[in-house]
Amino acid sequence: RSKGTPYEGGYFKKGDKGSEVKNVQKFLNWALSIKLSVDGSYGQLTKEAVERYERTVQNKDNGQFGKNDLAKAKEYRN
Repeated sequence: RSKGTPYEGGYFKKGDKGSEVKNVQKFLNWALSIKLSVDGSYGQLTKEAVERYERTVQNKDNGQFGKNDLAKAKEYRN
């Protein structure tokens, strides 16, 4: 798979890169009122922010931003 494009499993994980990862980072900044760097690199801090978001919306806490997280994102604001 190419970096920044979710593979067949439909999620982003640590190590992914690209404009789609930037969108996830922007969303996390908005949803969690944090100042995560929007650099397009799904690193440790992005993973930790996703885990925090997942705990907040009661999704499986795995640090991978996937379709269940996106579904919750459409109805969420901290």
